[in-house]
Amino acid sequence: NYSFIKEIGMKSELKCNGKMFFRGIHANQFDLDLSNSFVMNLTKYIRLRSQLKLVYQPWISSKPQYYNELLFGFYYEPSRQER
Repeated sequence: NYSFIKEIGMKSELKCNGKMFFRGIHANQFDLDLSNSFVMNLTKYIRLRSQLKLVYQPWISSKPQYYNELLFGFYYEPSRQER
């Protein structure tokens, strides 16, 4: 397991986390779940987020699965402090 959060400037951050689990050396004896996201706060309430996720779970599919997202939205977090 790993987790990494890095602030880039005053309004952006990079988040990476994931896990790898090996039970052996064959393709059906390990699984993988990696997620990387980049968040940019454009204003106090508007945020842009890009996310890439890679999942390999041989009991579901023998092929890796990729997910890409680009989200643009309005956010309100009452407990969030100004940067």
